[in-house]
Amino acid sequence: MTQNYDFKSLWQKFRTYPGYAFVIVNLLLLLLFLLFTYRQFFHSDAATKMLLAAEVIKHGTIIPPDWYFLNGDIWVFFIHLPLILLEKTVGYGWSSYVLNSLFYFAIYAGVVVYFLKYLKVDFFSKVLLFVMAFSALSYPNTAMFFGELSGIEEAIFIFASLGLLLAFQEHQSKKIYWLMGILVFVFTIGNPGRATIYHIAPLLLATVLLLIDTKSKKYALLLGAILLSFVLAAATYTLLLLPHIEMIYNRSNLSFASYQEIFMNIDLFCQGLFSYFSLVGNRSTPVESFDGGIYFFNFLFVLFLLTAMVKMTRLKTENIDLVNIVSFFTLFYLIVIGYLYIFANPLARDQTTFRYFRPLFYLAMIFLTLYIDTFSKLIKNLMITIILLYLTVSNYQNFLGTTSLTAIKRMQNPHQSVANYLVDHNLTYGFASYWNAGSTMALTKNKAIIAPIFIDRFAPQRWLSAESWYHRYEIQKTFLLLTKNEYETLQTTIKTYLTKEPVQKVDVGRYVILIYDYNIAKPLNRIKESGNAE
Repeated sequence: MTQNYDFKSLWQKFRTYPGYAFVIVNLLLLLLFLLFTYRQFFHSDAATKMLLAAEVIKHGTIIPPDWYFLNGDIWVFFIHLPLILLEKTVGYGWSSYVLNSLFYFAIYAGVVVYFLKYLKVDFFSKVLLFVMAFSALSYPNTAMFFGELSGIEEAIFIFASLGLLLAFQEHQSKKIYWLMGILVFVFTIGNPGRATIYHIAPLLLATVLLLIDTKSKKYALLLGAILLSFVLAAATYTLLLLPHIEMIYNRSNLSFASYQEIFMNIDLFCQGLFSYFSLVGNRSTPVESFDGGIYFFNFLFVLFLLTAMVKMTRLKTENIDLVNIVSFFTLFYLIVIGYLYIFANPLARDQTTFRYFRPLFYLAMIFLTLYIDTFSKLIKNLMITIILLYLTVSNYQNFLGTTSLTAIKRMQNPHQSVANYLVDHNLTYGFASYWNAGSTMALTKNKAIIAPIFIDRFAPQRWLSAESWYHRYEIQKTFLLLTKNEYETLQTTIKTYLTKEPVQKVDVGRYVILIYDYNIAKPLNRIKESGNAE
């Protein structure tokens, strides 16, 4: 009897190893992406968190007095906070950036595990959901979510809030009131308007539905905790933060789309869908190749996700309240964001704006997990194994790109050669377009200050930058950084603002550096700015 028990115990332990192996392999692929691959694609949006952290250290305050925030967002808890400590201890550079990303991925992993703790599904189903939550799916999603961290907030909120609601369903605890209040406060204080749509409204309405369904006093108290925390955070934002910061809006108010614009928005939606899930390859990719097979599996995966969402109302699980809550979250995001995206302008600008639908990705993952868990054990394990193998291959391609493991360390950002030149030749102050300024400045480790400007009209572009960058008048040798296309297109325009010829023109890769023997910030700031328009 003891031998049978020991053998059974040993088998139960052994059968979990493949699941953990899939988790470890996919997390290692993500780590390689963070350490090496993303360095090649590092851009100014990603660099902004490093630049802001440096300004925080410089001024000794969490909200730098001359920093220009954008579109109502005040970065408080996301996505730069650990960088303040890291830049002071580890130093300013790529190591700090990677460690900062790992910090938020640790939080993300923690809330996913917390959710899985209360999710009543098989172990391998939990492994599947965890791997899906850390899967690349496509390069656009990989770069935004895992590289620059712009999408990790939504994922953290969804898994954290659903985990707390599941825990609350099992046992009423004062700790959950506090945790929910903290969660709402953290996600509201940076922008109550955005938080209302993405976080507070779906959570409040789901809690109201639970209250109506159960008629339980505990949900009334939870509702009160959410509302109180939201009011406190909104008041802190409006009364304490907003009056003391510089804010720029580059987006006009939404207006109803015309008949023609609605079809344009639908087209952008389809482009975004195809891009974010890699449904089609390049025209040079043979359909019958291995890569072509991956695109086919991408299609099957999306089809399976949609099937799970359609089947959701028929699911019978131990977490029946979870099905109702996730169904409501899904309908809320689909209706509200879908309506604004299709019938309003200018929310849909290009295929990257499909990111507004990103909360639906994680909800679909949950439904897929619940759907598969209803299959018979043999079919379930087979389906999970196939999907895990597919996701691992897909992650290998997306996290490593076209680079081999042996060549991955040699990958270099195209701005790095420019940054090296600036540092080597002691060029410490200049100007560039937004997409060239921030990334190059960060790659020089702030040894060169590069202020973003509108190149075509030679005016400050104060998006996510410090006002002091535009007034370094003590430096006499300055430069203008341009792409070769900008240089060819705007030579005549630049000469109307900078009448004195540059003393040197340097070609570095795909960029041109125009070097001047006087401070070009002076004519820049004498020119009357044409507002904050894009």
